[in-house]
Amino acid sequence: MHTILMFLVLFFHFHIFKAHPNCFCVHAITHVCSLATIDRLELVMPKYAIKGGDATLKCDHSVPLEQLHKVEWKKAGVKIFQYVKGRTPPFRYFPTAGAELNKEHSSEKQIQLSKLDFPASGSYSCIVSMETPIFSKETESHELTVIEPQDSDPIITFNKDTYEIGEILEANCTTSPARPPPHVTWLINNERVDDSLTKPFSNGRLHGHGYFERKSSSTTQLSVEVSELHGGEDGVLRLTCMSTIPGYVSHNDKYADIRQHSVITISQKNLNNIFPLKLHQHSPDKVCR
Repeated sequence: MHTILMFLVLFFHFHIFKAHPNCFCVHAITHVCSLATIDRLELVMPKYAIKGGDATLKCDHSVPLEQLHKVEWKKAGVKIFQYVKGRTPPFRYFPTAGAELNKEHSSEKQIQLSKLDFPASGSYSCIVSMETPIFSKETESHELTVIEPQDSDPIITFNKDTYEIGEILEANCTTSPARPPPHVTWLINNERVDDSLTKPFSNGRLHGHGYFERKSSSTTQLSVEVSELHGGEDGVLRLTCMSTIPGYVSHNDKYADIRQHSVITISQKNLNNIFPLKLHQHSPDKVCR
C-alpha cells in the first residue's frame, strides 16, 4: 500500500512539472507550487567607449545570493565570462575579441572589459540562473561601440566673404578625423538646419566586420538663401557646425564625442538698401566631451 501511495505522489509531481516546467513543488501535508521568476533583470552598460579604455557591464538582478546558481555574459551569443556558485574556481574567462577581461574588477555582478579595440564593438547580454527552483532568464542585448574621438574642432569655409539678400550662401564644415567618421549638424542662430539644405560627404571605409578601418573626417555642405530673417533684428547671423559621435541626439541622450565651431556674420545696410552679410569673426566654441 505504501509503495502504491509513493507511486501516486511521484506520478502527481511528474505531471505538475510537465505542465509547469518552471514550477517547484514542496510535499508536506499539502502540495505548494510556486512559479520560478526573476522580477528584475537588466544589463547596465555604456553605449560608447574610447579605444584603449575600459567598459563596465553590470548584470542587475533581483535573485538572492542563496538562490543564485550561475551568471553568464555573452557577446553576440558567444560566452565570454561565467560564474557558477560552488565551483572551484567559481569564475571562468573566455577569449574576447578586441578586449581583455579585467579579473580584478569582474565578479558575479559585473565584468570589466579593458584595453578596448574596435572588434570589441557588438551586442552583449547576461543570463542569470536560479538554483532552487531551476530557472534561467536572459537580458535584452545592448550594443557597445568603440570609438576613437576627434582631436580638434571642425573647420568652416565659405566660397566668398560677402553675401547679399537673395544670394545662396554656401559653406562647408570639415571635421577632424575620428573613428567612426563624425556626423555633422548645422545650426543657424542655434536652430537646427533642415537636412534638405545640407549635403554630407564621408571619407570613411567600413570594415567587413562592421567597424571603420581608419580615422576619417567628414564634410557637410550647407546651401541656404540669405534673407533678412536669417540676420535677425540685431543683424547678427550665427552659423554653427557640430561634429558628433553619434549623430544628432534628443535632449535625453548624450554624445560620446562632440566638437563645434561657430562663425558670426554681421549685416550692414548700404546705400542701395541691401543688407550684405560679411564674415566678421571666427569663434571656436569650448570643446565638450
